Amino acid sequence: DVDVECAHCKDGVVTMAKGTIENLKDIQAAGLCGVTLAKRYNGLNYPVTVYSMMTEIISRADASLQNLFGLQSIAQTIQKFGSEEQQQEYLPKFASGEYDGAMALTEPEHGSDLQAVETSATQDPDNPNIWRLNGVKHFITNGNAKVLLVWRAPRRVRVTAAAFRCSSRRPVRRSKSIASNASLASMARRRANCILKTLPLNWSGSVVSA
Repeated sequence: DVDVECAHCKDGVVTMAKGTIENLKDIQAAGLCGVTLAKRYNGLNYPVTVYSMMTEIISRADASLQNLFGLQSIAQTIQKFGSEEQQQEYLPKFASGEYDGAMALTEPEHGSDLQAVETSATQDPDNPNIWRLNGVKHFITNGNAKVLLVWRAPRRVRVTAAAFRCSSRRPVRRSKSIASNASLASMARRRANCILKTLPLNWSGSVVSA
C-alpha cells in the first residue's frame, strides 16, 4: 500500500503515505525514537551496535521506513556536538518522537560531494544568532522533517555544520522568521534565500558525519 500511494508534495508540503505515518506512530508508541540518546534525555542509551541491528530488522520489512528510522543520527549529532542548552531543548523531543530530523547535503550540481557544496551561510552582523542561508538542496531524505542539519560550503580548511529548527510547513519565503520545513530540501528543487534561527554545532574537523 505504501509503494502504491507513495509520498506526495502539494504547495511545498510533503505528506507521507498513510502506511508510513502509521508505522512511524508505532515506532513512537514503542519508545524507539531515541535509541542511542542518553537516559537524561529520555533515550534508551543503547549502543550503536544494537541500533544497527534494529535498522536491519526494519529494513527487512520496509527499506524506505528504515531510511526514516535511521535518521536518529541527526539527534546523535546534536548530542555529541551541540551545547547543553541545545541538547536540553531538542533531544527530549527527538526521544519522544515529537521531532524528527534530516541531513540536507545533496545539491543538484554536485550530488552528495561534501567538499563541493555551494550553499553559503552568512552571519548577520547585527545578530550572531541569525544566519542567512543561500543555496539549493534536493533529493533530501525526510526533507520535510522538523529539524534539518544543513551543510554549507567550507571556508578555508574549516568545515562547519549548522542545524536549523523548522517550525512551519509553509513554502520557503524570504523573511525574518524561521524557515519552513520545505526549506533547502524535499521533493522539489527550490532556491532559498532565507534568514534562519541557527543551532551552531561548533565543528572544527575536516569531515562531519551526520
